[in-house]
Amino acid sequence: MGGLVAWLIFSAAVGLVGLRLPRLPIGVALLLLGVVPASASALLTGVAYTESTGLPSLHPGTWVVLFAAGFALLRQPVEFVEGLLRASPIALLLGLLAATIAISTTVLSHGAQGTSQTLETYIGPPLLAVLMLREMDRRPTARNELLLTLQIYGLVVAALAVAEGVLRVDLVWAADYSAQPWHQSYGLTGFRATVFGDHPLNTALVLLACLPLMRGNYAHRFRPGIPGVLLVVAGIAATGSRSGVAIALAYLLVMGLQLGRKFFPALVSLVAVAWMLSSLDFGQRLMARLSLDTNSSFVRFGAVSEFTQNWTHFFVTGNGVGFSGEVSQALLGQSVSFENGPLMMALDIGLLGAGAFLLSMSFLALRGGWKTMSPVTLAFVMSVVMSASYSSFGTKSTAGYVVWTLAALAPCVRASTRRRSVEEPHQVHSAPQVLSLAGLP
Repeated sequence: MGGLVAWLIFSAAVGLVGLRLPRLPIGVALLLLGVVPASASALLTGVAYTESTGLPSLHPGTWVVLFAAGFALLRQPVEFVEGLLRASPIALLLGLLAATIAISTTVLSHGAQGTSQTLETYIGPPLLAVLMLREMDRRPTARNELLLTLQIYGLVVAALAVAEGVLRVDLVWAADYSAQPWHQSYGLTGFRATVFGDHPLNTALVLLACLPLMRGNYAHRFRPGIPGVLLVVAGIAATGSRSGVAIALAYLLVMGLQLGRKFFPALVSLVAVAWMLSSLDFGQRLMARLSLDTNSSFVRFGAVSEFTQNWTHFFVTGNGVGFSGEVSQALLGQSVSFENGPLMMALDIGLLGAGAFLLSMSFLALRGGWKTMSPVTLAFVMSVVMSASYSSFGTKSTAGYVVWTLAALAPCVRASTRRRSVEEPHQVHSAPQVLSLAGLP
């Protein structure tokens, strides 16, 4: 408990300093969530991620978010709420509805059990988005600073993922990953890069979220462009995520169509890159996974079947966070979860709560308009689609933080230009510009 108390004091201190320097808790939280996997949380908090201490066993970054948001709300409650209403009143109302349903359903069904996952999925990520919205409202340049950070982070993670895929070894957090059940299944599936994600699919989701951002120019003379795009695609392939690779290839196709006359050379280049990746060791393992059914399809169909047959039982409320895991174990006879985040949410907190949660983040991400889609908004859509291919929101993972961060960073519409364009800054000190679907200038 000593380690947890020390971390609570540290988180509280960061939150208090954040009242004067709001970017501090945002930066600390993003650093922790991006670099420290959940399985290594005990190094900072002294509490294993799955251990019960009377207090929720949360990710270190979540503690920072909760304290920072709590202090900000206590100090300026009116401004806190007004800022949310300016961003998207519908998103605020739906988010409150989803959080209320999640907390009440879980407490009534399981008591204190499930509190940690409730905070990690339904409370922490939206609050981090709120902190980012407040900072961007206070300092407009903060948005480009955050997007530049995501660009650099995506490049680093992609490079490490490719290196891990080639070397067949975890370059970071190897001791913490080696005891995980998914890591021990590599004998069947082949090695898959994980880097900081705590699971290969979480890493694939992060890289997929960064993919459209590679074509943005959020700082002077720094634009990863096509090389960055290809590196990130290679990183996704190294994670062994079949759905991640499929979504990435669809994005590349759209990007190629945006090139117009250059489409054929781009297509030839894409085929050449695909051939090169398939010739690498991790590319061959991915091709093998395409033809090898590792029970994932059965699990996914089981989730859909369970929901469609009994959806009326989960329309208003579910049976509490964690219920979907109990159902999957009862149906499949093994310790696995349904490979569909949104459906797992519907089983846990009900169709109404899950719908409110997804619509809340969607309204926030699309507050810039429904017709023009910026690279950040496209990254959000791709991430939500990816989340439906694995447990994501249905377990304690960083998936919620990924999609809510993108929703907060999506461009907003200025009142004076609402009928003309979507605000999408192209450079830190340049005038706002509208970017195309694929991120072209």
